[in-house]
Amino acid sequence: MHRVMLSLLATAAAKDICTPMAKHPPLSSVEGRKVELESKTMTLSRWDAEIRRYVPEGLVSAQILNDKEFSAMTHGAKIRRADVRRADRSRSPAEFSKALPPVYFTGTVVDKYYMLDSIDASAAPLGSGKVGPAWNAELKMLGWTVAPSVLYPIEGSGAGQDEDELQGFLIAGGNPFVEDPGNHSHEFNLGGITYMSPEGCTKLFPVLPDPYAMTGRVTNTIDCHKRTGVCFFSAWKFDGGPKSTGFFPDCLWFCKPDNLTNPQKCTSVGVMKDENGQEICRDYRLGGGVHGLTVMHDDPADPNSFELLLVFTAGTKYDTGGSWMSMLNVSVSDTGDEVMTRSQRLWGSSLWNDTVTKPHDVGCDHATLDDAGRVWVSTFRSGNAGVHMLDYDGTLQYSIHGFDFLPGQYSYPAGLSGFGTLFEANSMMAVATSAEKMGVPIFGTATMFLIDISKLITDNTNATDHV
Repeated sequence: MHRVMLSLLATAAAKDICTPMAKHPPLSSVEGRKVELESKTMTLSRWDAEIRRYVPEGLVSAQILNDKEFSAMTHGAKIRRADVRRADRSRSPAEFSKALPPVYFTGTVVDKYYMLDSIDASAAPLGSGKVGPAWNAELKMLGWTVAPSVLYPIEGSGAGQDEDELQGFLIAGGNPFVEDPGNHSHEFNLGGITYMSPEGCTKLFPVLPDPYAMTGRVTNTIDCHKRTGVCFFSAWKFDGGPKSTGFFPDCLWFCKPDNLTNPQKCTSVGVMKDENGQEICRDYRLGGGVHGLTVMHDDPADPNSFELLLVFTAGTKYDTGGSWMSMLNVSVSDTGDEVMTRSQRLWGSSLWNDTVTKPHDVGCDHATLDDAGRVWVSTFRSGNAGVHMLDYDGTLQYSIHGFDFLPGQYSYPAGLSGFGTLFEANSMMAVATSAEKMGVPIFGTATMFLIDISKLITDNTNATDHV
């Protein structure tokens, strides 16, 4: 009876929360409010694999926005490469360092997603090493949707459209607590994958005949391979329960949208299997479920093959638990109906195995590929909460710490995106963080971090001298 009532409530309110703000894009039409960020320093350390210990390198500068509007969770920071390309084309390097491309992110508890726009860094340009002067920006709320976590920007096709033009967002979201306050509609829904465009919202997953179409599913991360038009997303909840519990199983899914420039449905959808035909679900191999995922490099010999980085996480605690990472080699059929794993290898063990000792865990969370082909991973557990730069082969090189700074709460990274790379001019990493009090992840105030990774504060050499 409880599940029947939940289904009826979800159906009755299915269109209440998901609402784009005034005809976006163009995003210039969305009103915002001016905000002042706060200057902060963070520690950069080098991982010495021989002695299995961090070695201090120095400090990097950051600008932070801690705002009560966010409530306890921001997630899924995203910087569009298209925005960076446009800024590069229209500005000199000196101008670029002072006027930065926008950062998109989500407010999970408040059912909103945002854009930090018109970022004015002229008081402390990227690479200047200045600490103290504050950046200014405009905070825009772009829409309402059920407990959003990670955004994937949908862009133009290039056929009569600017291929860099933003059309909307595929949004992975989910709330295991069921009730979503949203725009005061109080929808009862667990979430799913939704496409939000100026015309409104279209749900791609779960939809009938999926047995969870009425209730929704908690989803966390989505990323797409643009060339083949296939998307991947994680159905993941943090209850720590085993797969055998049956309800809402945590799995890695694929979806082939009918049109990746205007997705309205998945023409094929299914649970991903590994190279041996085993479903990649909760309790797979080393345990946990796929939480984060990132499409990586293409196979130069096969236009339909590429690598996919999976980030597995298990447990509900902020110290102990389990997490690990794996790199899949994936192939997509010409029609996109079949998505196959060709091979797999463990990845990044120098981070998740070497930097802490059991029963402690790093809490692998999300990952992003930078412009130099290095991989940045966010971790949320207290033993090594931070953002970490690894070589593409999975070797840990550097880590940035200092996200837990507010008294009375524990703050931790919850998604990242950036441009450039460490020690390269005009490089930045945006990191969304969440907060918890007394082990409950819905209390506290979340903070957005914009970290200048161009150079150390105390370093007077040019940024590129380190590379």
